[in-house]
Amino acid sequence: SKGEPRIPVRLKPNSACLLTECPAGAQEADRRILGLFMVREDFDGALCADGIIPGHSRYRLELKDSETLPYWRYFEYAGSQPPKWGKTEMKYCSNRIVQQILQDVCGMVRDPGQAGTAAEFYRYFCAVNHLENALEKNA
Repeated sequence: SKGEPRIPVRLKPNSACLLTECPAGAQEADRRILGLFMVREDFDGALCADGIIPGHSRYRLELKDSETLPYWRYFEYAGSQPPKWGKTEMKYCSNRIVQQILQDVCGMVRDPGQAGTAAEFYRYFCAVNHLENALEKNA
């Protein structure tokens, strides 16, 4: 399938996508989360033929360089074994992991506009995925 688009078969409406980067010359353990976006409500990965994932126009965040999060912090891997991304463009993770990432983003973003967007994204993500909203619970 070299040169063919990757089909995000398991990606459904109400999913969030993480945008990550491992800088050139860096170790995979240094992979960072650069941003997140919600998949549009009418998207079904199994029906996607071109590999393009349309993002929701409202629920999207681009993190500043000082706000990026270490990707592998949210995943367990075998003790001394370094994390591996592999040769794929996409990885899937649970809604609970994305919820924790969004919660961490809400606690770290300082720009008032970005903080409001992050909180709104978090509330929406929790609501559509039937997850407890820890931000309101702790308020």
